[in-house]
Amino acid sequence: MRAGIDIGGTKINMGLIDESGRVIAKTKLPVRAEDGCASIVGSAARELLKMLDEIGASRKDVSFCGIGIPGTVSEDDRTAVFVENLGWKNENAADIFEQAAGIPCRLIHDAHAAAVGESKAGIAKGRKVVVCVTLGTGVGAGVIIDGKVYKGALGTAGEIGHCVSKPDGRQCNCGRRGCMETVSSGMGIEKAASEHPRFKGRAMKSREIFSAAADGDEAAMSIINEAVRALGDVLVCVVNVLSPDALVFSGGICGQKELYIDPVTDYIRSHAYPVAAGEGLLIATAALGEDAPMIGAALFGEG
Repeated sequence: MRAGIDIGGTKINMGLIDESGRVIAKTKLPVRAEDGCASIVGSAARELLKMLDEIGASRKDVSFCGIGIPGTVSEDDRTAVFVENLGWKNENAADIFEQAAGIPCRLIHDAHAAAVGESKAGIAKGRKVVVCVTLGTGVGAGVIIDGKVYKGALGTAGEIGHCVSKPDGRQCNCGRRGCMETVSSGMGIEKAASEHPRFKGRAMKSREIFSAAADGDEAAMSIINEAVRALGDVLVCVVNVLSPDALVFSGGICGQKELYIDPVTDYIRSHAYPVAAGEGLLIATAALGEDAPMIGAALFGEG
């Protein structure tokens, strides 16, 4: 069996997976960025060993563990080069995990992991060029071409959240200003609400903002519309440049189908190059749900 660990900005989703991608057991842990890489990865390793014990297995029964992280990974898949939302820079996360768990490990960008999961065991199985967009605390994308993860020459392929949508916009955790994820991510939507006169002073979660929009609140709806437009503009370019035959949405915000996913889909269909956005392009939400990065991380070792 294999293990998959998806480390996000607020939680860890982890599980044990069989060779077909079926989840045998899974659990979640909270994440606090201030705890640092060693503590977070060490906690995940201990929880994995605990999970194995609970099903009557041991570390010897696990052939491989993939760890998805929300940031750039080194060429050898062992170092977390830059994870802005957790404050990690050049952290030897794979070494930390292997020392704690005694299981071979590789790191993978969480968006790449989601793309692997959906292309190997999800809705994009059998597709030639797959783009999987992760929508959560941040925004990222994973690209699969002919069954292989495309990382780019420097390992940063898919960082669509850092395409600039508002040059004079908010400061991003990456150090630049106006990145699309400062508008279209869960965190960006929450920040926009905190700055809006209608909600100023209220610490609202993104689900509350979507709920307010669903109830007809014009301020909330304007925030969502801006997020849709910023994400849509970037994905139109992605579709035009890569010509995928599957564009899959993954992550926490995917539950907001009517207010977010459907409008973004319509925007892509009506603004991208007609042939690229036509019948040959599947646009869908992840069949594996929030488990896509976890399952993909586990299956990543197959290459």
